[in-house]
Amino acid sequence: MRKTNVVRKSGFFAIFRSLKLVVDENHCSSIKNGKSVEIQIPSDACILVGCMDWGKTHSFSLDGIEDGETIMFKPYLTVNLLRYLGILELPFRISKQ
Repeated sequence: MRKTNVVRKSGFFAIFRSLKLVVDENHCSSIKNGKSVEIQIPSDACILVGCMDWGKTHSFSLDGIEDGETIMFKPYLTVNLLRYLGILELPFRISKQ
């Protein structure tokens, strides 16, 4: 098991909604706008995804993530209405910090 910090930067997208964190199709935690949470990731886990209702972010590979590192979800502004409705990927950039 690896302990990893997940940070969700403040932004206008889904400002009052929580983002569910899913590791290999198993819900592990939720994170609110502008907050951070520490999650336990199994050592054999491969993918991290953020979900709201039926919409999902792009998949983030957990290969190379060490114990104690930080993963950041940063919302971005888009004019594509399909992203806001969750038909396309949700407007978040996911990066290792």
